[in-house]
Amino acid sequence: MLRSHEMTESTPPSVLAKAALILDVLGDAGVAGVSELARRTGLAKTTVNRTANELVAVGLVERAGDGYRLGVKLFELGSRVPGRRQFREAALPFLEDLSHATNQTTHLAVVDETDVVYVERLVGHRSNEVPSSVADRLPLHCTATGKCILAFGADEHLIGLSAEPLEARTPASITDYGALVDHLDTVRADGVAREVGEVVEGLRSTAAPVLGQGGTLVGALSVTGPIDGFDDGRIEPLVRLAAAGLSRRLGFD
Repeated sequence: MLRSHEMTESTPPSVLAKAALILDVLGDAGVAGVSELARRTGLAKTTVNRTANELVAVGLVERAGDGYRLGVKLFELGSRVPGRRQFREAALPFLEDLSHATNQTTHLAVVDETDVVYVERLVGHRSNEVPSSVADRLPLHCTATGKCILAFGADEHLIGLSAEPLEARTPASITDYGALVDHLDTVRADGVAREVGEVVEGLRSTAAPVLGQGGTLVGALSVTGPIDGFDDGRIEPLVRLAAAGLSRRLGFD
């Protein structure tokens, strides 16, 4: 994602970069006015006002009272991304079966730089309090899906985390890079990743990698729910089975 601190006086943002900054903030904030957008993007208010109105004109942003929010057209465009759409469509039956079997919330996630992004989410009867939604981003190092991506995906994802301190979402989050590397050895040995209260206290998650042709990692599939009543001994084999079935559908032998 493009952040305001990446802009320098020697490299002024282009019109497209300004629009991306505004869309990024609206994606986090939900609704924001000109003043907040200017503060969070580092752009002048006049620039924010002009750029936001241009985004409204093409349907990427909508007015919300005195502020702005992301437009429906963005969702429509995102749903048309071929790879992500096909992945989601292939995964839906497995997510549905897993949700019904566990009564917990299931997620389908892909990687974007140092984050996982949820491309699908189904709510289980026992875990409607899981605070996640489609398009949410979370750090790779403290999510079960992210750990799968780090353990079974390209080395560049793990190397990319070494440059900056690891964020502590809760006291249980892994914040030491060396400890994370050691932890990923366990994930590889077990074939699944587990997260207990590392993102949200009181919640836990189990995830398995989804592989495509040639064994290339495509994403990860997970089950998330309250720690109390989360039967990992029963859920873990179901997650493995669902991820293996989806991997076969995607061409993994």
